[in-house]
Amino acid sequence: MLKNVSPLPASIQSDAEKSLKDYSYLNQELALQNLCQSFPGKLDKYLEMTKDLTGWRGLNIRMKWLEIAITAGKKEFLPELTSYTGPQYEFETRINAFTVLKRLRYTSEVTLANALAASQHWNGKLRDAAKDYLTYFGK
Repeated sequence: MLKNVSPLPASIQSDAEKSLKDYSYLNQELALQNLCQSFPGKLDKYLEMTKDLTGWRGLNIRMKWLEIAITAGKKEFLPELTSYTGPQYEFETRINAFTVLKRLRYTSEVTLANALAASQHWNGKLRDAAKDYLTYFGK
């Protein structure tokens, strides 16, 4: 339902809201995204309900949360998102951060420096994500 029905009809809104507390991190992420898109008037409610969720490797729920919040104008969360591109985080978190920043069309000296360093990393997945980010911004 969460992956295939968008926007969500109001008749299944409460069921989708229950998915925000599902055992599956993927279901939580999909529910957050779909609920916020389908019911933008309740975006702040959904962000509040999920503000402490991180998800699994790569912080999938937190990344989606940050993307939604920043897109909604909450720019105060940009520093947190950009910090996830740094070498102190594992490669999946860094990949997700570069991907979200690219979708947001956001770059800074910090993200460019972290992407440049990551583009030389031994991990091919991280290296490719960083190169993709740099290429997108013409660097």
